[in-house]
Amino acid sequence: MKYQAPVGVTALFCAGEEISLDEQGAFEASALLAAELAAHGFVPAVASEGAAAEKSADTRPRARARAEKAN
Repeated sequence: MKYQAPVGVTALFCAGEEISLDEQGAFEASALLAAELAAHGFVPAVASEGAAAEKSADTRPRARARAEKAN
């Protein structure tokens, strides 16, 4: 299952193992860890990478205009 780390988290150790975070703070972990992660502010990741890119383009009009112009 994919999770999102709270802002500012750069490293995660859970259940005796180090879990790597990507640039946006997302990571994969077992659904069995959901309660433990939630207790520390980690949430299930909702948006896929494609949806996240579209969302960021929507919030950044110049980036969206450049992308449309490039196509």
